[in-house]
Amino acid sequence: MLKPVASESIWLITYSEKVLLNTDFLFEVVASQTIITVENRTEARLQAKPVHFETSIKVKTAISNKTKKKSNSSNSPDLIGHPVVTHVDCNALIRGDIKEKIKAQDVMKREARKTLSGEDYLKLSRNCTEFKLFRGYATDPLSSAEEEFPIAFSVLMYKDIEQSERLLRAIYQPQNHYCIHVDKKSPQILHEGMSAIARCFHNVFIVRNPVTVRWGCSTVLEPDLLCMRQLWPYKNWKYFINLTGQEFPLRTNLELVEILKAYKGANNIEGTRKRARAKRWQKHLPAPQGIIPSQGNVHITASRGYVNYILHNQTALCFLDWVNGTRVPDETFFSTLNHNPHLGVPGSYRGEPESNAMTYPYLTRYISWSHEGKPCHGKFVRKVCIFGVFDLPYLTSLPHLFVNKFHWDYQHFARDCLEEWHFNRTVGKHFLGTNFNVSYYGQWDFVWNKQSLITKISSKNQKESLLKSEGPAGKFPDSLMLTPMHDEDKQDR
Repeated sequence: MLKPVASESIWLITYSEKVLLNTDFLFEVVASQTIITVENRTEARLQAKPVHFETSIKVKTAISNKTKKKSNSSNSPDLIGHPVVTHVDCNALIRGDIKEKIKAQDVMKREARKTLSGEDYLKLSRNCTEFKLFRGYATDPLSSAEEEFPIAFSVLMYKDIEQSERLLRAIYQPQNHYCIHVDKKSPQILHEGMSAIARCFHNVFIVRNPVTVRWGCSTVLEPDLLCMRQLWPYKNWKYFINLTGQEFPLRTNLELVEILKAYKGANNIEGTRKRARAKRWQKHLPAPQGIIPSQGNVHITASRGYVNYILHNQTALCFLDWVNGTRVPDETFFSTLNHNPHLGVPGSYRGEPESNAMTYPYLTRYISWSHEGKPCHGKFVRKVCIFGVFDLPYLTSLPHLFVNKFHWDYQHFARDCLEEWHFNRTVGKHFLGTNFNVSYYGQWDFVWNKQSLITKISSKNQKESLLKSEGPAGKFPDSLMLTPMHDEDKQDR
């Protein structure tokens, strides 16, 4: 039995032959009943039998007095997983080391990637305590700031169960809430595997009646709306963020909390009218209630008040009915409601609905489109960059909240190393602090020029709906059905 050296904090760390230590912590590592002490080292090789990439080992952490002084958190986390990448040096890849990039490409060509299947997750999740321990999930809030500011997430997925599960692990905190929509047309074993994972957590939910998602149709939008409805009864979350299984966070949970607090209730939702493909809705004009349509990415960072408006306000429900008769409604619905200030949507933008890097940046998601000229050292699939290892230096320097996208079977070290980097930031933020400038996020016009929750609205019924803080979700229109796909707009999900 190990005796605590200075701290009772217990961490979980995934084992590899090489553990990178970026602190002056003193680790007592238990692996295969072998105890190794690592002190004041930046790199150490554990003299224990190597095990599978994702196998967890217990780490008893003793923090030096110097490290304690640097810590911004008085609450030590109990359990957290540490993804350590074998065969390549992720720090070198993130620095842009050419030799390490060449090595990474060679390893990815020579060695097939091992992956967990739906059947594997059914077996692993039979014992939920062991599953959370083995996979390295946080079991307690990492700080009081995070505990007091829960976030709601939706995740839309249709393949590659391990990729989606590792996304969940990266964003998971016990105070948050998570809704997962598995495409109805996905294999049954994928549905069963994700349901088994969700059963191990009190705050992870699977959409009960999933839809078959087809790009360009209302079925791209519907899963997020279903998740909003399923998440709504949990009254303590402050913001909603929607994701897909092929994305990954660029910010830690604590950084997300700090950013969302800096937003002060504002939404960050992309919008444009000048560059919009108005042909998608032109023949259906006018829109109800004097609404002027705009176009933007379906991925949003939205306040609870915004979600409340979508679920309960009659104008929002009428507009949903209207927009579902247009093409690619998912790129119209969220954006338009955020850029029509006369509606009084909480957190919406009152300025010109033109997202731009100078005054109104879209920070919710980083995507590299082929026509935009942004860096992409991976490959383009349906005009969207699939990032590779050469993109790591750039991606880790971005201020965005999440990045899209990664393919599970393409240059996997890009996503693996980003996961390791994200974990190291999580640990560093709580124990050493990081150079994170939250003031960057509070300076933008969408924060200061937003619609307040209480506004002067001519319609009494509309005002009452806006001020309504809780209640059952409104009924979605019967016209929430498939609309035709259009090949000229077709994109990868």
